[in-house]
Amino acid sequence: MEKQIDPRILRTRKLIMNAFIELSMKKEFKNITIKDITTAATVNRATFYSHFIDKYDLLEKVLSESVMREVIQEVSTHEVINEGTIEAIFLSIIKFQKSISNQCRRSYETFTPQIETIFKKELQDFFSE
Repeated sequence: MEKQIDPRILRTRKLIMNAFIELSMKKEFKNITIKDITTAATVNRATFYSHFIDKYDLLEKVLSESVMREVIQEVSTHEVINEGTIEAIFLSIIKFQKSISNQCRRSYETFTPQIETIFKKELQDFFSE
């Protein structure tokens, strides 16, 4: 039997992630503090640290979940993996990167290495399944 996650935990995690995304649109990543994130998310520091190790962990989780949501959404429209599926996956990745660069102009350069690492890892996991 699969253990269900408490909806309050999911809601809090989503609040933190959304606050971080909003802040990333306004400030450079290096200038975003945990206090900024917790204030925007209306949670305390202890709550933040119960969900994430630090802001780099938060960045990785936000990007990873966003990337996989885009890829899974694209793949779900195809019944088999073929050339068209692979092309659609890469087009969705390009669309995702363009979206991130437009939304987070100030922090995009900082995000680029993490995005690349996450793409590689997630796509490797996806295709090995």
